[in-house]
Amino acid sequence: MKKTVKLKVSEIKETFVVRLHLNQAHVEYLVDLITAGVTLPPLILSDAGNELVDGRHRLAAYRAMEFKDVECEFQHFSSRAEMIVRALKCNVGGALPPSSTDIGHVMGLLLTAGETRAMIIHNVGEQVGFPARLIRNYLDEVQSAQGKARLKLAIKAVLEESMSVPQAADRFGVKAESITEAMTGKVDKVSAKSGSIGQLKSRLGAQFAKTGAVVGHNLQHVARDLTDGVIQPPDVKKVMDHYGKLIARQNQRYDEWCKRFNLHATAAEEGVVVSVKRARKPAVNAGKKALSAMGLVQ
Repeated sequence: MKKTVKLKVSEIKETFVVRLHLNQAHVEYLVDLITAGVTLPPLILSDAGNELVDGRHRLAAYRAMEFKDVECEFQHFSSRAEMIVRALKCNVGGALPPSSTDIGHVMGLLLTAGETRAMIIHNVGEQVGFPARLIRNYLDEVQSAQGKARLKLAIKAVLEESMSVPQAADRFGVKAESITEAMTGKVDKVSAKSGSIGQLKSRLGAQFAKTGAVVGHNLQHVARDLTDGVIQPPDVKKVMDHYGKLIARQNQRYDEWCKRFNLHATAAEEGVVVSVKRARKPAVNAGKKALSAMGLVQ
């Protein structure tokens, strides 16, 4: 049995939580157990700083009953991230498992603590038992939300603090293009009925931007899977070779359209020349008749 010690409730520090919300019904249930004489498991604290790792609802019950001191078990953690993973493991295996939102919140804590995706996937998978694919899905959602939050802050800085777009992009870690697109309503929607050159170019530009965004999104997933160890460099080469073939096919189509338009332009130019000659013929004939009448031509 691990050794436990009594510690004043006032000395216990709650610096992070696994669950975003305290379940008051569970706290009341624990109060009933304590009142009935049931001894609850000791709280788990870090040995550096008395930080609460496991036992948030138990601590809330003790405070509700105005306990002065409680049984605690101290454990050593080499990093804050290790402490957070341990807290998640305790909660997942406890009487009140965390929700999907809570788990996403923990992933955010680990990212904020400086952990890489690969480290989070390995440590959470090994300690908590979550499948790697599940952890990646949580990380993708959290990082997407964090990116949107940073983008909002960057836009606010540009609009309210007179910060330049490049400065805001650098400060909040977002792309300058993303700030510009968000502030201008992204790509302007152009009526499909419009036939002006400028609007045709806008439609083509919008389509290419959309395609580029989709390709970029997929390649980002490839890069993440490579970083996470899900795929290997040879797999990435296969993907990029396929991407290169698609680009070559697109270039071939571009060349074919250029040839088609060049033929059309040539035919149009010849038609203009013929039309001009036809338009000039009556005037030329009239001129010849006048010169003949004056005896200047035969």
